[in-house]
Amino acid sequence: MIFRFTSRHISELKAKANSEVAGSDVDLKISSFQAVLAHMWRSIIRKSGLNPEEVTHCNMRQRLNPPIGLATATTTAGEMLNNGLG
Repeated sequence: MIFRFTSRHISELKAKANSEVAGSDVDLKISSFQAVLAHMWRSIIRKSGLNPEEVTHCNMRQRLNPPIGLATATTTAGEMLNNGLG
């Protein structure tokens, strides 16, 4: 599967994610890469029909060429869908 995001769409995703974390207690800056991954992960979960309590993992490093060292993120499907990109 090939995904294509325009630079405008990536900028919009990044801006949305950063606006969501702007008022939080943690001083975070969401990168373009993080925003796109969050968007893709949420989209996949939404279409998968997982129960809200079901645990899901995001580990994209095997899919990238060349592979990069990313940490695996774990959450529930409900938590991922009930929160924003940030």
